[in-house]
Amino acid sequence: DQGVWIGGPRCCKDRPYGSDTVSSFIDSRLLNAQDVLLEYRLSDSVLFTKALSCDSVCFTSQKVSHDFWRSLALFRKKLKTADPGDLTIPAKVLYFFLIRPVQDFVSGKRRLIIIPDQAFSDIPFEALIRVDHSTKPTLLPIPYLIGDFEVVYAFNHGSPDLYQNGGIACDTGPVTGVPRTFIGFSPVFSGQGGLDSLPASKAEIEIIGDLYQQQGWT
Repeated sequence: DQGVWIGGPRCCKDRPYGSDTVSSFIDSRLLNAQDVLLEYRLSDSVLFTKALSCDSVCFTSQKVSHDFWRSLALFRKKLKTADPGDLTIPAKVLYFFLIRPVQDFVSGKRRLIIIPDQAFSDIPFEALIRVDHSTKPTLLPIPYLIGDFEVVYAFNHGSPDLYQNGGIACDTGPVTGVPRTFIGFSPVFSGQGGLDSLPASKAEIEIIGDLYQQQGWT
């Protein structure tokens, strides 16, 4: 494992972060003092992480083992079946790979803006479990990441599903701040064994989307 912390919003040319990334369109000086943007890139067997705050940037890289992929598959399986059993171990392993390398950088911050790699863009970072002890008071009996941070998401230009017909229009011009974009998922669970139907979830998502449109947001 290796990492480098750079004072000031600069970029290393030997890292896999160029002009095609979401973070490259965001002026770090416009990030809130309590914000950290985390952008992930997976290349072969190496996971690169870029952590950006309003005044500094941190790059880390680490080899991705079979434990990562096994934990990712198990994490997805347990979430899809709404089965909390055995969720703790994969949630801790994924925290070790995704958050632990930048743990010192995000310490003391309030909000994480996650730009996931396409390989794990469908998992909720909120459900990751800390492998250390947080100094923040929390009412949660299990130290989920959501107990320490507000978590929001942006998506990398490399995620093709977002730009299909009926998807999200992407403006490739300069972004003056984190875009106010809403992406909603409404699992109705209709016809899936072991899960009760949630017929109101689709309506809830549509109402939230209408509220965003009323404000002139995407």
